[in-house]
Amino acid sequence: LRVAPGGIMYIAERPGADSTFSRMSRAMAITIRTVGEPQNAQKAVEAIVHDMDPTLPVFNVLSMSDVVSKSMTELSFTVIVLGVAAAITLALGAVGLYGVIAYMVGMRTREIGVRIALGARPVDVGTLVARQGLGLTAAGLVTGVVLFLALARFLRSLLFEVSPADPLAIGGSMLVLIVVATAACLVPARRASRIDPANALRAD
Repeated sequence: LRVAPGGIMYIAERPGADSTFSRMSRAMAITIRTVGEPQNAQKAVEAIVHDMDPTLPVFNVLSMSDVVSKSMTELSFTVIVLGVAAAITLALGAVGLYGVIAYMVGMRTREIGVRIALGARPVDVGTLVARQGLGLTAAGLVTGVVLFLALARFLRSLLFEVSPADPLAIGGSMLVLIVVATAACLVPARRASRIDPANALRAD
């Protein structure tokens, strides 16, 4: 998949033909389109070749999916490593965002208590806290997209039939980040909405 398609010429191989191609060739590759599992046709092909010439060996029998998988082994490992690193980074980011918002709620306990005492509804307080967390997330998303677009050209060797700046891929990634960030903000926001104003005002 990493190499552009090239031209192919099929030459008729005739027994006893003394052509330039026959002198140059040391092996023959046979490509067969099958119905069903390709492995089921292997014995039939070996039997036909044996009937033509019992001395001809049949080796390196692979399905096209095997050929593609074999050529992509190194790249697949790289993609798996990058995927694991991305998942760990996402988890660390969610924990970090949760910690920041929880710390902000702790530091603003008295202020939140005053707001509730003055008539703010719990849902309003929770929305205020969640909005701050999502504001941090929005700033991070904008910065991340700008940096990604600047460095996207280095990812071209890992992508096939898709641009590094593909809107669907970027949009899907942003949606995942927003969902994770929202989940990370829910617990601190819910805790802030349940603060008892009397206890908050008595706190030093």
